[in-house]
Amino acid sequence: RRLILQDKVKALAAVSEAMLPISPERKADADPERSFVKWSEIEGDSLAEHDVHWAPLKPTIRALEKAVYSYKGDVSLVVDICRETLVFRHLTDLTACLHAIAADPHIVVVRVKNSIGPGRDTELCAGYRSVHLNVQILSEEAASLGLQGHVSELFLVLAPFALAQVNAPTMRRMPHADRSMELQEACC
Repeated sequence: RRLILQDKVKALAAVSEAMLPISPERKADADPERSFVKWSEIEGDSLAEHDVHWAPLKPTIRALEKAVYSYKGDVSLVVDICRETLVFRHLTDLTACLHAIAADPHIVVVRVKNSIGPGRDTELCAGYRSVHLNVQILSEEAASLGLQGHVSELFLVLAPFALAQVNAPTMRRMPHADRSMELQEACC
């Protein structure tokens, strides 16, 4: 599934001037501006393509936390095991990506969380802006692997916000220390 999503991300990046994250150990220097690379600039260069940092699968413990605390133990509701990020320098490029997603007959958008649009309370998201899409990829390959119902997540984010995320310490929403026993009980 992960490779199917990565192929879609590459195609979307190619038509929208999107950038992809570079593996931290592959960065030439500590310059945060070099944290991302345009797919169109490296496509076909296997050495440069190898430097792309594809998002890892959601860790098992995080998926369990989400199932227990957000979905009352229903693991079928945990939908973003596979996820990828596309970074854009301009809002017009992000918009082009959204149009490409809408035009792709193999992508079904299941849910949209848009914190870029007007009317969004910036205090609720501490000023952070992005578009999160839950998508299904309906292709022959996905069907042959039994993945046609799987939902993945695409993060579409403007470069300044992506850079802030790269430079900020990681914060987890869950769990609280006193919930570890509850998680163990729910999982066993």
